[in-house]
Amino acid sequence: MRVTLVAYDTKDSCGGPFAWAPVFMQQMKERGASVRALILTIGELDRSQIADRCELTGIPHAVLDTRLAPTLDEQVEWILREWQRSPSELFIANLVLPALIAGRWIKLAGGKSVGILHSNPQHDRFYRDCIEVFLAQ
Repeated sequence: MRVTLVAYDTKDSCGGPFAWAPVFMQQMKERGASVRALILTIGELDRSQIADRCELTGIPHAVLDTRLAPTLDEQVEWILREWQRSPSELFIANLVLPALIAGRWIKLAGGKSVGILHSNPQHDRFYRDCIEVFLAQ
């Protein structure tokens, strides 16, 4: 199975979504999946913890400096172009709004899209709305 995971990251990022992503990708790789990461960062192409972990574990990845693609549309287009270069059966948006949007298009192209929100949608309307708008269709 081919898996694409999209995450935000910087060298100084900390917390669950940032720590979870490289561990999950490594576990998927150990289980035989072909894993690729798409990382959105702010002007720190050489400063990403997730990219560093990908390098160490041999996971292919691409990094977008969001200063070069500052709009939501540009970021969605970059994600879709990168996915098209190496399509996967499973596309995972790890708390990344442009990836949640791209996931709808990837589903239309025959892929499966999963949104990881790291929050409780029963208590947070923003995440509940994300599920309804991007994932439930």
